[in-house]
Amino acid sequence: MKKMTVIILCIAVAVCVCGCLSRREGVTREFLSEQDAAENMLEELIKCTEEGDTESFMDLFSDYSRNSQPELEEQIREMMDFYEGKMENYQGNASSHEKSEYGSTVYSELKAHYTVITDKDNYEIAFQYRMIDAEDPDQEGLVSFEIATEEAYQQDDFKWMCEDNPGVYVQR
Repeated sequence: MKKMTVIILCIAVAVCVCGCLSRREGVTREFLSEQDAAENMLEELIKCTEEGDTESFMDLFSDYSRNSQPELEEQIREMMDFYEGKMENYQGNASSHEKSEYGSTVYSELKAHYTVITDKDNYEIAFQYRMIDAEDPDQEGLVSFEIATEEAYQQDDFKWMCEDNPGVYVQR
């Protein structure tokens, strides 16, 4: 009887593990810390920017954002022309907003703000990233991205334009 219980337990564990592994992307997205997810997105955004890869940058946006902002490609090019140097360091944080129903995440969004230090200048970067939207998957992806110079960010009347506003924004 003990052997049978051990065998059944081993089979149950194997089935559970295999089930989770087959959903690797979903498991990763749901269990990645908000800070890790934001830093991964920031690093990908900077990589695309430094390589001048407009197409890959655009692919990070949700279908909804790409369709809502007809000038997105032009905005990305303008931002890439504005950004100078190679990233040496960054620091910042992210906050998340999440909705769950019956134990499943239905909606998860990050709002992040980072100071990016390059070998030529320092920038303030903010972005909004919807990791999960089970009710409207076309909204999954980057919603908006904004970059500002340190000088612009330090102004008393500075205000981020990107929140809930699809597109790429530059403040000089």
